[in-house]
Amino acid sequence: KNLLVVPNLQCLTDLPPITPGCVRIYLCRHGQTENNRLRKVQGARVDPSLNTYGAEMASRIGMALSYLPQDAVPTVAVHSQLTRARETAQIATKTLSDIRSSSRRKTNQNVQFDPSFLIDTYGREGTISVPTSVELERTGIKDMTLPSLGEVDFGTGFDGANVEMVKAGMYATYASWAVGAIDRRMDGGGESGREVLGRAASALTSLADIAKTNGGTLLAVSHSTYLRTLLGAVLEVSLAKTATMEQKNGCVNVLDVNVEGTTTMLGPKSGLFGGSLSPMSDFELIFPETHVIRMNEYRHLEGITWP
Repeated sequence: KNLLVVPNLQCLTDLPPITPGCVRIYLCRHGQTENNRLRKVQGARVDPSLNTYGAEMASRIGMALSYLPQDAVPTVAVHSQLTRARETAQIATKTLSDIRSSSRRKTNQNVQFDPSFLIDTYGREGTISVPTSVELERTGIKDMTLPSLGEVDFGTGFDGANVEMVKAGMYATYASWAVGAIDRRMDGGGESGREVLGRAASALTSLADIAKTNGGTLLAVSHSTYLRTLLGAVLEVSLAKTATMEQKNGCVNVLDVNVEGTTTMLGPKSGLFGGSLSPMSDFELIFPETHVIRMNEYRHLEGITWP
C-alpha cells in the first residue's frame, strides 16, 4: 500500500517511565465500524464488527506497541464484551505478536523496523482478519473479557439514529449529570450517570489488578462515551465537558494506575458536578489513583483514509 502520509508508529516510544507504584494501561478505543463511518449512534445494545478500516486501525495499535521496550510490551489484552472491542484487541495482539516473533526480531530484539515495511507486511488494507482461537493462543498474550469496559447503554431511544439528529438530546443528559442529576437515564432507558461512573471505577481497579500480576502493563479496548466518562472522573472535570472530549477510533490513552493502595475519592462536591456549587449530597466514588500520561494518541493511524 502506497502511503501519502507515513504514520508515526513510534508515537509511544517517547512516553515517560511508569509512575512509581503504578502499572501502565494502554487504554484504546475500538477501530471503526460501519455505524461509526455512517455517523450512527452505537451503544451497548448494538454489536457490529469492525469494517475494513477498523481492522486496519486495530493492526496499527499492534504496530505502535511493537516499538515499546521488551519489558513494556503488554502480555495481556482486555476488552469489553462487545464484538468491536474484542476484534480490535485480538487483531492488535496478533499483529504485535507477529512483529515481535519475526525472524529479524528473533535475531536482534532491538531491531527497529521501517514503518512502511510493517504496514506492507502486517497491515495491508483488506488483508487483515480477526485471528482464530488457535492463532490467538499462539501469540502468548492472554485474552480477557471485562464487561465493565462496555459502552454506555443509551437505551432504545438513540441507538442506530444519526448522531446529528440526537446529539442535542444526548448532550442534555450529560449536562443534567454534570449538575448532579446523575440518576437520570436517556430516553428509552439505559444507564444512569451513577451507574457508568461506578463501572469506570470498577474497571480501573480490575485493570490494575490484572496488570500487576501480568508484568505491569496491559492493553485494554473500550468505547468512546464510556472512555470520556472514565477520563472525566480521573481528571475530575465536568461531565458536560467530557461529552466533547475527542476519542478517535483506534486512539490510545496511556494511564498509570496505582497498585500500592493509594486511592482517589470523589464526593458530591467534585469537579464532575461543578465543585462547591454542586447541589448534590449523595455521591461517593473510589478508585485507584490514576495518572493520565497521554490522551487520544492517534499518530499511528496517519495515512488511513476512508470515504
